Amino acid sequence: QSVGQAARCGAAVNDVLYRLFDETGGLLYVGITGQPRRRLAAHRHSKTWWSEVSRVEIEPHADRTSARAAELQAIRHERPRYNVADTVVSPQD
Repeated sequence: QSVGQAARCGAAVNDVLYRLFDETGGLLYVGITGQPRRRLAAHRHSKTWWSEVSRVEIEPHADRTSARAAELQAIRHERPRYNVADTVVSPQD
């Protein structure tokens, strides 16, 4: 989805995992939210790297717990450029 299309999908969505990519397909950021439109708007206004975002992928989850587990796995294994939290890899990863 384009950034605009993803931002418009805010209605009737439960918890989602979202991935933000640059124009070359590089993964910039991974996060979770129950309000994608609001969260993407917050990033747009607060993150200096937002201008690099050219594509958003949104993955719905049944609940916050499953979204959070998917987020942790994505951060640890896909290594997005701008995630800071949860980037420490434990020996069992």
